[in-house]
Amino acid sequence: MGRPKNFETPEELWEYYELYRADILENPIIEQKWVGKDANEVEAKHFKPPTWAGFEAFLFKAGIGDCK
Repeated sequence: MGRPKNFETPEELWEYYELYRADILENPIIEQKWVGKDANEVEAKHFKPPTWAGFEAFLFKAGIGDCK
């Protein structure tokens, strides 16, 4: 009864989590700032924190489906 599991083993879930972490590091939020009296433009990279909701969205985009 119930629906089938999305992951057969915990190791498979961990592999997807590692892909999620790599995706976070490859796609930072880039903020433009102007600093100094001459207003020099500087780009600041901010990394998104890993969250359960973000991991679920990553899995959904990967075609795994709803994780709940």
